[in-house]
Amino acid sequence: MKGVIASISFFCFLSIVLASVIGHYLVSLRYELFFLYYIAGFGPILIHRLGHTRIWTLWFKQHVIHHHIKMYPAKRFEAPAPYRNTLPWTSNGNVLNFTIPSFLVCFVVTSTWAQAIYVLACVSLILARENYMHEQIHLKDSRWGQTRWLQCLKAVHFIHHSGNMNKNFGFVDLFFDFCMGTLELPSTPGIRLTLANRS
Repeated sequence: MKGVIASISFFCFLSIVLASVIGHYLVSLRYELFFLYYIAGFGPILIHRLGHTRIWTLWFKQHVIHHHIKMYPAKRFEAPAPYRNTLPWTSNGNVLNFTIPSFLVCFVVTSTWAQAIYVLACVSLILARENYMHEQIHLKDSRWGQTRWLQCLKAVHFIHHSGNMNKNFGFVDLFFDFCMGTLELPSTPGIRLTLANRS
């Protein structure tokens, strides 16, 4: 389990290094993308954590009440496709609260329009990756369901949906949870997840 999670984080690290190097040659990035990922990357984690507090009532209702309790409680952590979400994107905090700050940072850390567009494209791909994988984690019949890495991500994210929901705020790259002390891996050996709604 630890090896798979570490491998996923290392792959994310390599992909951001590659994107930074390409950006350096294409639009003269001074490795802003690399630092954006590992500095501003804490932003979405903090926003996610904020969604689990009552400080921001609307965000708490959209995230905890709607996603954790109504759509995907621990007892129904997985469900058949399609991914269940009854909130339109225009009022969905899961979209707006992660996307808007991330996009704004793209323009703050760059000095030209070409750099901003390149970084924006890379950040959009990262956000799309996180959103896609989060949906796959919750789908019972995901096309990646039998892979070792998705089973690991499911097991880790299941902990996030259980108990007081204060662990494992990342979806794919759990490096930030490791840094903040919120990473918790399953205590039982093996990676196959046993859920109440699995036959």
